[in-house]
Amino acid sequence: MAPPEKKQKTEDKPEEEKKEEEPKAAEPPKELETDAKKDSAPKIKDAVTFLTPDTTMNVLSSTVGNMLMCMSDGGMPNLVAGAKANVGVKSGRYMFEMKIVEQCASAWEVAKSGSMGKNAVRVGFTAAGLFLGESEDSIGFDTEGCLVTNGVKKKVSKPFTRDDMVAVVLNLDASSPNANTISLFKKGERASEPQPLPEGLKKGKTLFPAVSFKNCTVHTNLGAPVTPLPFKCKFLQEASTKEVSITEYKEPADGKHKVVFPTSLPGEGAYDLLDTWLEKNPGYTEISDRAIISWATNSGLPHSRKPTSKDKPEVSFGVQQLDDMSVKRLITQVAAMQPRNYVIMEVKGNLLKETRAMVLAKFSSPLFKTIAEVAIGEPDKDFKKASMKKFLAAKQEDADRLFKAKKAAEKRTWEAKKKAKELEKAKKKAEKERKKKLEEQKRKNEAERKKKLYEIEKKKAEKEGKDPPPEPEEEKPVEEEPEEEEPEETEDPEPMDEDPPKVSLTAEEKAQTWFEGAVPDVTPYVLATTFPKFSLPTKDEGFDEVKYLWYQGDKAENYLKEWIVSKKATERVEDIRPSAWFGTQWAKWQAASSAWQRAQNDHKTAVAKKAADKAAKVAKKAAAEKKAKLEAEAKERRAEARKKIAEKMIAEGKEPPEEKPEEPVKEDKVESEEEEEEEVEVDFAGVDIFGIEDVTDIGGKTPLFKDFGIEDWSMMGLRFELHLLAHSFKKDVDDPLRAVHLDHLQFYYQKYYKKPLNYHAYSKTNGEELIEMVNDAVFLEKSVLVSQLPEEMESFAAFIKLAEEARRHRALLIDMGNEGAKLALKAEVTGQGHKRSGDQAWGPPSKQGKSDGKGWRKW
Repeated sequence: MAPPEKKQKTEDKPEEEKKEEEPKAAEPPKELETDAKKDSAPKIKDAVTFLTPDTTMNVLSSTVGNMLMCMSDGGMPNLVAGAKANVGVKSGRYMFEMKIVEQCASAWEVAKSGSMGKNAVRVGFTAAGLFLGESEDSIGFDTEGCLVTNGVKKKVSKPFTRDDMVAVVLNLDASSPNANTISLFKKGERASEPQPLPEGLKKGKTLFPAVSFKNCTVHTNLGAPVTPLPFKCKFLQEASTKEVSITEYKEPADGKHKVVFPTSLPGEGAYDLLDTWLEKNPGYTEISDRAIISWATNSGLPHSRKPTSKDKPEVSFGVQQLDDMSVKRLITQVAAMQPRNYVIMEVKGNLLKETRAMVLAKFSSPLFKTIAEVAIGEPDKDFKKASMKKFLAAKQEDADRLFKAKKAAEKRTWEAKKKAKELEKAKKKAEKERKKKLEEQKRKNEAERKKKLYEIEKKKAEKEGKDPPPEPEEEKPVEEEPEEEEPEETEDPEPMDEDPPKVSLTAEEKAQTWFEGAVPDVTPYVLATTFPKFSLPTKDEGFDEVKYLWYQGDKAENYLKEWIVSKKATERVEDIRPSAWFGTQWAKWQAASSAWQRAQNDHKTAVAKKAADKAAKVAKKAAAEKKAKLEAEAKERRAEARKKIAEKMIAEGKEPPEEKPEEPVKEDKVESEEEEEEEVEVDFAGVDIFGIEDVTDIGGKTPLFKDFGIEDWSMMGLRFELHLLAHSFKKDVDDPLRAVHLDHLQFYYQKYYKKPLNYHAYSKTNGEELIEMVNDAVFLEKSVLVSQLPEEMESFAAFIKLAEEARRHRALLIDMGNEGAKLALKAEVTGQGHKRSGDQAWGPPSKQGKSDGKGWRKW
């Protein structure tokens, strides 16, 4: 701020001088655009307009007023509407106008959801695509005054709003100072300086006027300008034929537009084929989940995406109609009223007759011709070549990633070594400096000491009248020792940036036909639940034409049948449900298993009781005999004593007393041993296991399973479960071509028994090893589970016999020193500490084996 005196002087100056002192406003840049020269070249005759195939499906064109509106039903308000003119600029300078004439009430509410923000309108030019600014092939201005290209926004102009007539000028005139630029004008005045086109749009591309908008109605003027610009500029309708290119869509000869249904098997290049097909057939509008997702993404909707499948990718846009894809039904209905060519893409849907019928019904009007293009069997050379390119590109990408990671690791190691060496050098240098300073300090201290000593001696000499001592010599600085030349270390050269090595395909990789990539065409669940119903389209369904691209007619049908048969052998049945027969058999087994375990416990109790009773009787008898013996010995001692007394009395002349008979010893009554039942001796080791009729009594009420441990009950249960699973599955699926494949054994086991089948719990790493443990009951035939026993059995005793035979064989191997024959089962299998689902817990913990501290039990 100026001082008061100066301020006063300024105020006192005349008005003319004040004006001269005020800073002049910056003058606008000089307009470099000049009036267009007259062009006598031939002009285009076609009307410049927006053709239906060059608009998104939610665009509605007015019959008058050159207005474009967008649909607002269902999920449509969330999707950007885009339109591209039919005349594109190759050279020269051209302009067109646009004005927002209406905004829907919900426009800004929808904008809050993240779709293009407040930029409800973009206007500019595009070489390809209908979403201005979302790719490098388009550029445009939005309502906020930002220039948008390749998804990047840059503030460059004044904003424009409703009722503002704006004009976009594209300058491709090589002789102009503003060559290869785009400019925005508002109400006839320049709103932005000429903005350079991206490099990608300068390379001889044809640029078409385009507009992208949402929840509003826009008016477009591709003819003579309504609002004059500061210079005369050619408009599209007066373009010379040499400077523009015209898009033409020929009307079908029969008046019918085509609706194509590509039909391919999952995993056999359906979407790759579609992409190449669309390149060869421009002008087709794709209706698919992936096309809608791309549309929503280009509309600015933020989302998370799970690449579960190409047919039905899981998305989360936060908009119900988009997340559940109900918007697709609306789009299909709209498509049936718009005369354009479509390609209906869904691998699963196009292979199911009922789904094809639903879509065909929507295009049954005279406007359309429905065509099924079937690509089944061995593909053509072009497709194989394209597949090989994708295989090679994917392999190269993986190799590049690994190579770059390796190089980055090498560079980090080199940098760490270099840093360590530099630190070591710095450390040595610091140590040398420290020693030098220490020596210098010592020298100084010594000089100080000598100086003080001299002063003392000098004063003493002066007092005594003596001559002063000689002054101490000045200490010479410590001479630096010449640096020892350290041997030059050969430093590792810095890793140089290198191009990754080029890879090539192996013979095995070249033999592959289909490139599916990381994301399948359909999810495994969808494939497993629908593939048996797959069929090829026919004219009988209502198709006007069925084309076979690879295998023809019957050959394609046979290929599909063989494919279904092969899938039945390997794909799991996701919706399998255990039948009542399974429930009955399972209940019977549980009852029988429980009864056997009770019988084993009863037998063990009876044997223990009998042994205890026998031991008690023996002990009682022994006690009685011992007592009788002691009484007899006492009687003898008393008799001997009486005899000695009598002999002494006789010797003294006395008459001994009359000896009275001693009462007999009263013996404890010992219950008379009843005649013990004669025990039936059973040669348990020599019994014919499979010749026994009653496994609960092989003689003497001894059960065959008397020596079963918890591991034997567990393995017997596994035998039955796998046997029942094999038979029940065949009954429940009711298809001779389906079976329990090893790859899906755990899945089916969980489905039927409501508990997991953990191979590691049996100390096995895979299903094949597990089946080998019980191969006396079930086995694998071409990786399919097969039972060795019939499905209907009078009793389940066979499983007891198999388990006993296995127990004896295992015991024999262990006795021979084969420690590997021991079973190691986890608690989740044996039920130790808890009951297994649907089973009984067996035996007290004290008899369940010795723990190794890791949850394993060994027997």
